[in-house]
This record gives sequence, structure tokens and C-alpha cells, in this order.
Amino acid sequence: MGVSITRIVKFIRKGEKGDKGDAGENGITISLMPAALTPKVGVSSTLRVQVALYDGGRLIGYNDETDGNMLCSILPTSSAYKWTFRVESGKFYFVIMLTPTDTTAISLPFTITYNGAKYDSVITIQPVADGQDGARGDRGPALRGPQAWSDCAVGYVFQSGASGEEYKDVVLYGNNYYSCIKSHAKTASNFPGSATDTNSGLWKLADKLEMVATKILLAQYALVKNLGVETIDMKDDEGNIIFQAKDGNVTCNRGTFNNITVKGNSTFEGSVKANMFYGTVKKVMPGSTYQIDPVNEPYNFYYVENPTKRTFIVLPKAANYEGLEINVFTKLSASSSLSYRTIVKAQTNDDLYVKQNAAIVSSNIAVEKINVEYTNFKNDSITTQSNSYIRFKCIGGAWYAISGQFTGE
Repeated sequence: MGVSITRIVKFIRKGEKGDKGDAGENGITISLMPAALTPKVGVSSTLRVQVALYDGGRLIGYNDETDGNMLCSILPTSSAYKWTFRVESGKFYFVIMLTPTDTTAISLPFTITYNGAKYDSVITIQPVADGQDGARGDRGPALRGPQAWSDCAVGYVFQSGASGEEYKDVVLYGNNYYSCIKSHAKTASNFPGSATDTNSGLWKLADKLEMVATKILLAQYALVKNLGVETIDMKDDEGNIIFQAKDGNVTCNRGTFNNITVKGNSTFEGSVKANMFYGTVKKVMPGSTYQIDPVNEPYNFYYVENPTKRTFIVLPKAANYEGLEINVFTKLSASSSLSYRTIVKAQTNDDLYVKQNAAIVSSNIAVEKINVEYTNFKNDSITTQSNSYIRFKCIGGAWYAISGQFTGE
């Protein structure tokens, strides 16, 4: 009997290109802003929700009859809330006022009409409430110290603040702070950093970061090394401020200051009482012209020693130094020429009043005159007597020679 075989042969022919289809319609997107509304339970809230309709990415203005006439329906009526709406610059807003009583979600469905089509949407409000307070934690250990290691007696029990312990000990040893990490009793050999400490893990060096992290405040008297504050007030038992540092100014109303040094230009008001009061002496180079400068070289006694030529001293501006006293002394040997004496003058146009109270009767003899009036040596100079103490004082914006002998030279 013969065998027949059937074969299927497919012929595929490429057809003609079809016609281009019509353009599709723009997509419509509706957006509610904000998307999440979470008023707090028990709190009166006003929620403002914008309803935005986009046609192909283009925001459509509300109630514009020339552009699809977008409109929104009313919201459902409920005693749980009140609502109204606003249209601002072509944008539509629902305004919802409510005071939620619980966390039950509220759904407000509404319909948007645009170009004769209707689109359903819903505003969802999810009230929220504060959670309940957690259980009160156990009281942590209180900071004890910092104490100086040497102040704690042998046998003193240090605590690490472990469960059930009342304290967390901090000690000062070798200018470092150490935090107790294993409770133990003090011995003569288990100080911080000792072999006993290293082997048993009793102490830990407490750096600044650890102190902040563990909220340990090193505030014991005389152990605060660095302090940054805006105001310091120290008061007496009656609440009166004794010392205050505030706004860059320091005020101290009473106290005792020992071994202090005051630098710079300072002002003292009131009375100053001292067992001894003196200043330093400025030695003026003989033969020079020296301008007294109370700001940069504050002296009130000026000394010229054995000059071999005339020396000039210029007083400071009188108007700036009311009450200032200037003392001048020139040491001159008997064999020296009188022409080597010191000359004093005031600033230009400053008054310089001097009594011509001495008269030379021979080369080595001078007599003092009495009842002599002051003469103004304004814009002039005066010659001082050697080996004689001379004092000038600024009074009323002028210089007066209040001590010393002058011939008027």
C-alpha cells in the first residue's frame, strides 16, 4: 500500500500602506491640591483645596464659556463641616471648615463638568490625633561630682550609674576627668590609669564629646575650665547684684582685688584710697625735644639727668587732660652750665601760667618772691631751675605751674 504525504505551503504578499488615522483627543487630568488634608482632632481648622483641570497639560480656567466652561458641583451637606468656594484669577477653590471629633476619615464626592463631559472626584479628609504619652521611664542616676580623687577617702564607694544605683561618679585626677564605668571601692592603688584600673575596667577618660553625649555638666566650684555664657549675675543675700558681666560690659559693685594689673586708658570715678600710690618715671634723653603723650607713654614724672645741652619738654593738649599733673626734675652738677637747663612749653595756643617767683642775686644765689601773680606764657616757653622739683597741673583747660621756682627766662 502506498503512503501519501500532504504539504501546506503559505504564500505571504505585502499589502498596500493604509490611510493615516485621525488624531486622538487630549487627555484630561484632574488634580486636588493639597492632596493630603490632615486636620487635628479637637482643633478648628479651615482647609483650602484647589480643583485644577488640565486638558493636555494646559490648565483650564474656571467658568470660562470660551474654553470648555469648567464647573464644579456642590459638596454633600453635613453637620460635621461647613463649606464654601472661591474663584481667584480663574482658579477654583473649595473652602472647608470643621472641628474633627475623632480620626474617622471624611469623603466629599463632587463632579466636574468640562466640554459637556462629567468627571467624578472626591476630597478625602483624614483627621489625626496626638498619640498617648508613653510610660514614665525609671529615674536615671544623679551625677555625683566631679570630685578630686585626693578628696575621697580609701574605702569610698564609687558608683557607675548601673541599674539600681543612685549615682554616676566623676572624678578629677591628673587634670583629667574620669567617669566611673564599674562600681568599686577606692583603694590606694586603683586610681584612674593605674594597672588595677586597666585590668578591671574601673574608669574611662571622659572627653568633651562624651560629656555632652551623656549630659554630664562639670559645674562644681573651681572645676570649670571653660565657660561660655552671655550673662553672669552674682547677687548677695538680699538680691542685690554684686557682679555682672552682660552685653560686653563688666560691673563690680564691691569686692577685694589682689595683685591686679590695669592696662590701657582707664577711668576711675569716686575716691581712691591707698597706703602707697606712685607711678613710674620717664627718663628723657638730654638734649632732645620730648612730646609728652599720655596715651602711648603714660607717665607723670619726667627726669633729665646731667644734660650737656638744653632739653625741651612739650606738655600735652590741655583741653584733653583736665586735672592731669606733670612733674619735671632735672639733675645738674654744680659745675655744669646753667644753659643746660630744661625748657618747658605748652601746645600751640594753650595757656601756660607761671609765677616769676625767683630772682637771681648772684651766680649761686636765688631769692623767692611772695605775692606774685601768674603770667601767661602762651605760645612761649619757660626755663626750669635745675635740681628743683617742678609740677604742672591742667586746670580749666590751661596749664599752671603750681610748684617750683621760675625767673621768667
